Formats: sequence, C-alpha cells, structure tokens
Amino acid sequence: MSIGTWSILGTLLNRPETGRKAFEMGFLNELAAGSILFAKNMMGFYVLEGLIKEWSLRGIDCSYEALIKEAMNAPEFGLHIDVNDPVFFSPVSMEDTLLEYLKKRGQKGDSTPKVVRSIFESLAFSFKEAISSLELITGEMIDELLILGGGVKNRLLCRMAADACGINVITGPSEATVIGNLGLQAVATGRLDSVNVLHELIKTSFPGTIYSPSNDKKWDKHKEQRKGL
Repeated sequence: MSIGTWSILGTLLNRPETGRKAFEMGFLNELAAGSILFAKNMMGFYVLEGLIKEWSLRGIDCSYEALIKEAMNAPEFGLHIDVNDPVFFSPVSMEDTLLEYLKKRGQKGDSTPKVVRSIFESLAFSFKEAISSLELITGEMIDELLILGGGVKNRLLCRMAADACGINVITGPSEATVIGNLGLQAVATGRLDSVNVLHELIKTSFPGTIYSPSNDKKWDKHKEQRKGL
C-alpha cells in the first residue's frame, strides 16, 4: 500500500483479474514490471490536508508532528467518519463539508485532536475493508501489509492499520516513487539483473519497522458502530 494524499492498496498478479467482483468493488489492473498490479485507489491524507489548509488560516498549529501527538491522546473512536464518502473528494470547504457530514449523523467535530484521530481511524478501517475485498476477489489470505510513501512517517496510523487489519504492518521507504523509478532504470540499463533483484536490494537497503496487531477486537466493535455511515 502506498499512502500519501491518496492511498493505493493492491497486490501483484500474474494475469489481470477481470471478474464482476473486481469491478463492483472498485479494483483495477495496471501494468507493472513483469506483472499486474491489481489495486484500489482510496482516500489518503487529502481530507486532513484540506482541513490543515483552513485551520492554518486561523492560526492553529497544524504541523503534522503536533497534530499526531495530540491525536495520540484523543479518545478512541470519538467520531465515525467514512473518508471515502464522495462528499470529501471535491469540496469547496473541507471543514464545512466535514462539519455538515457529522451534523447529519448526530456527531460533533468540536475538538481538533478528536477529528484528526478519527480521520486516521477511518483510514485504517478503509484499509481493513479493502484487504477483505482483495481476499474475497483473489481467494488468498493476506497475512501482512507493506506500507510505502509518506504514510510510513505516521507511526500512529501504521499502528492503527495493524490493529484494524489484524496483521503485521511493515514499513518501506517513504520516497518509494523515486526509488522505484531509479531501480527500474537500473534494471532497464542492465545495472541490475531483474526486478526480483531490485526488490531484494530495496528490502536490504531500506529496513523498515514492523507493527504487530495488539487489540483488533476493538476494531470489530467499531465496525458495528460504523454501519449505516
């Protein structure tokens, strides 16, 4: 999974998956280096980035470090948000859109830390849902999640992802796009023998952090509370 402004979650396949379930669940096939990337595009930090832009105009400390630190101490599951709701993809005002979304569901976004933590929780839950869909389509169980991109710097989200999905989360390089670009050029020019060699080189060059799930039962309860969003 690559996490940045948007999230892309998927797996590598030997051939395209073109069944009805794949279509209905929003997955797509992309040509990869010697394989097919079967993936789904989802929300990343776009909602939070929109809020930060508006909060900053009011003089709120909106550094990621400060927001994450405050979110760590906020109540768990204080709000129930579906960050993949279409209303969040092109709003005029992200803050007004979120407040209206919460109001319609009898919730109040009255605390910045609570809002930020709830966005992270919603992202982690969307990863859980996407992985479940991926398992259903491919018929294969997923026992670990590799996270790449800017999201690896958000330790709180990585830990939430492990708990929500009930599997180990392993972080890769934050600048995965640049590294992958350089690596494929090395393969194309013969500096590296194959894509498999490139994969192994990246693994050994950028050792990541492993987050093991600690209490995923809370997320099962959260799943019930989110029904109807």
